[in-house]
Amino acid sequence: MVGFERDSGISPNMFLVLVSSFFFCFTPAVSQILELEEGAPCEGLGGESGTCQLLTECYNPGDFKKEHPPICTFKGLTPVICCPVSTGIREEDFRLKLGSNKAAQYCKNHTASCLKHRENIESGFAVEGNTAKSFANNFMVIIGYGEPPNLVWKCSGTIITSKFILSAASCAEPGGLGPATWARIGVSQTFRLGKNNNGNTGDDRVIKIVERIAYPDYKDGALYHDIALFQLHKEVFFSMGIGPVCLHNGRLVKGEVTANVWGKSQRNAHNPEMIESKMVLDDNKKCQSITPASTPFPKGVKEQLMFCASVQHYDPNRCTVETAGGPILVRAEGECLATQIGIASYRKDSCGETNYPTIYTKISQYLPWIEGIVFHVLNV
Repeated sequence: MVGFERDSGISPNMFLVLVSSFFFCFTPAVSQILELEEGAPCEGLGGESGTCQLLTECYNPGDFKKEHPPICTFKGLTPVICCPVSTGIREEDFRLKLGSNKAAQYCKNHTASCLKHRENIESGFAVEGNTAKSFANNFMVIIGYGEPPNLVWKCSGTIITSKFILSAASCAEPGGLGPATWARIGVSQTFRLGKNNNGNTGDDRVIKIVERIAYPDYKDGALYHDIALFQLHKEVFFSMGIGPVCLHNGRLVKGEVTANVWGKSQRNAHNPEMIESKMVLDDNKKCQSITPASTPFPKGVKEQLMFCASVQHYDPNRCTVETAGGPILVRAEGECLATQIGIASYRKDSCGETNYPTIYTKISQYLPWIEGIVFHVLNV
């Protein structure tokens, strides 16, 4: 252990016991020392499975002083405990950090116009080729990289205000493509992913990205805190085919859960298209099973920051080409605007027989950060 002298007379193991005793000096019991690294699997109280996490990052540590969960190691003076793995999706999992309610108010302010647009569609009135299907996903954005004639459309995003797109931090500057440069709004199922496909910088739905703001704790090479805001150089005018998505504020998730990804409906299809799939939220144990140290999550899936979801009715002939930055949403019955609960960050494979879950960044955890930026710019 770094920092110990040979003649100190105190072994590293003894040091852990002493520090552990310090933390529990006012109680009769001392926690078991597991001597495991942060992120390693462990066996918690009662034999339940867990992951070694900092006490400050464990979403459900229980009563730390009374229950004495096993301690894996220490990081400085902070114990790394055996944090229990969740066995289900609970309301509390999505109610960890609430924002200032500005996002909810912004959503409420745009509900009336959304209802009017939906009424026009249901009455048979549609403009610019809009259909109920395209209207349902009018918040979708595709991100462009480079300049013509080498413009490439790759990551996804969503419109959250008239000047901001929400996407993944890994989409801000993907390797080999350079920084995110363009946002193509009003994306429908007819748009195709790829190079110079169905969009150019002369199209009024293609808007320049002037600033890319990744979450401060995001680091290249890992996908923790995989969330970013892209500011547009001009405001978006909301219409029947273009509108915002609401942001999840941490309350109970109810309603049909869907995700929009870029894929091929058949393996031999030429161009990827936008596919909307019904999703099922997975427990964290399934998440952990697909994230060995070789993945972008070397410390495992941190349940307070992310969650997993799988396609409800999996079709092995359908191939996912691009998920990064795409939304997973709840469409509550009677609500006009969809509510985004997560941002797609990682999926193990793109095409195959196994229905691997996708890992999503949990929006509710980052809502204060989002609100502090986007509504400051809008002076709301």
